[in-house]
Amino acid sequence: MRVVAVQSPLVWENPIENRDYFLQQLEGITSADLIVLPEMFSTGFSMKPDGIAHKSAEVTDYLKPFSNYATTIDTAICGSLMVEENGQYFNRLFVLLPSGEVHHYNKRHLFTFAGEHHAYTAGDKPLQLKIAGVNVTFFVCYDLRFPVWIRNKAENPYDLAVFVANWPTARVSAWQSLLVARAIENQCYVVGVNRVGIDGNGIAYNGCSQLINPYGHTTFKSVNEEVAMAATLDLEDLKRFREKFPVLNDADGFSLH
Repeated sequence: MRVVAVQSPLVWENPIENRDYFLQQLEGITSADLIVLPEMFSTGFSMKPDGIAHKSAEVTDYLKPFSNYATTIDTAICGSLMVEENGQYFNRLFVLLPSGEVHHYNKRHLFTFAGEHHAYTAGDKPLQLKIAGVNVTFFVCYDLRFPVWIRNKAENPYDLAVFVANWPTARVSAWQSLLVARAIENQCYVVGVNRVGIDGNGIAYNGCSQLINPYGHTTFKSVNEEVAMAATLDLEDLKRFREKFPVLNDADGFSLH
């Protein structure tokens, strides 16, 4: 599986400019199985969704050019947006498949430190899809800190965990450490895609987008760059590693409430 991470600045609360920017970036990507954009890639991490959030009935129109591109080069594209649905706002990650199918995941863990829980509604359903023969699961930013929600399972394991984020420079050491921890404990690949630049609240982001392999080693990483990075996941190696060292079989069972 070939994964491309698009690390980029974001224009504050401006969906049109961000859409045009990312569509231009996609033109330079001609070969991929999965392209990952940052969290809230159309606005930046804003706590003022009123009047800016995409209406659930209209978000398909906003995503249509991305979906068309996914079909054109036979890839999946994912990233999160702020969405209004039935009077509630969600930090919603969309996955656009080359077939034209669209799936979504509502961010489970809202960042109370920034008041996200006052502006948005938390999700309660995980999302796992098979993309190019690979089992992929999707998370948003602050989810990274909660390993129970992310925990892989031996009976239906995912091979790749995707984290889209607006994770500030001030806490980037936690971002790096937790990405590695999630890869090791879940015996999977992990890709974390963060933004760069300064947002409308004056908060700085230095990216540190990266791909971690199941051994906890970094395949690619970029700091303070506007860049699209690509890497290929070796699923045969992952399979051999799991057979030789069956960590997931020894994990504790639990139910989630």
